[in-house]
Amino acid sequence: VTTICGFPAMLNHIATQMKETGRTFPSVKKLMCAGGSVSCGLQELLLHQLKPNTFRNLYGLSEGLAPITYTPANEICFDNIGFPGCNIRIKVIDRETGILLGPGDHGELCVRTPSVIKGYSRKGQAPLPAVDEDGWLHTGDLGFYDNEGCFHYVERLKNIIKCFDYNVAPSDIEAVLLQHPGVAEAVVVATPHRVCGEAPTAFVVRTKDLKLGATATEDELQELVAGQLAFYKHLYGGVYIVEKIAKTANGKISREQMKHHLSNLENTSHDLLQ
Repeated sequence: VTTICGFPAMLNHIATQMKETGRTFPSVKKLMCAGGSVSCGLQELLLHQLKPNTFRNLYGLSEGLAPITYTPANEICFDNIGFPGCNIRIKVIDRETGILLGPGDHGELCVRTPSVIKGYSRKGQAPLPAVDEDGWLHTGDLGFYDNEGCFHYVERLKNIIKCFDYNVAPSDIEAVLLQHPGVAEAVVVATPHRVCGEAPTAFVVRTKDLKLGATATEDELQELVAGQLAFYKHLYGGVYIVEKIAKTANGKISREQMKHHLSNLENTSHDLLQ
């Protein structure tokens, strides 16, 4: 095996097992990742355990049938999703106005390529078109491109949290939580809140190292986030220490399952704005 391709959660599982068991895979030279951003902690873990010569981010979607963007070959690149492939066009628009956005402006990624499907089949009904009248597929993903034309993925638009009328990407908060040495996994979801509209709420899995894990307390993590991020990104919905993060069959984090899990927990003691 010379190449491993997977979602961040899958790569994390492989590297963690290697660290815990002492196993090595010297034949692996290339890593490829799709389906989400790679945290700083996971970057360090992958580089230390697998020691790849190449790390490539891929961005794609089922409707596109093939990768839409990818980072250059023979490089180690974590912080972007690269450049469009052959015969693929991407634009970034303001979702509310449809206005075309420029470098650095966050908006919805829209894709036009010959491989995009024409529509979604519906039993007993006419197919639902997948693209608009100009042939653009609206991905539902928030992103931007820089001055070099390199694209960056931010978050699924449906996951954006509206806190005090500000748009908050859960990944921004998750990245800070994962800086803590006692945190193995973290996911942030929106919960309804009477004061801020939607409150960022975190679920955290501690590391198996008992000494480090014990330092990842709710108060410690609240302070970590509050010390680095703007007030509207604070964890007003609280921090919950859990045994595991729910994932889909293909290894992606299931935010909907975590929200359902939250409904079964006592929430008032975690509310910062009581």
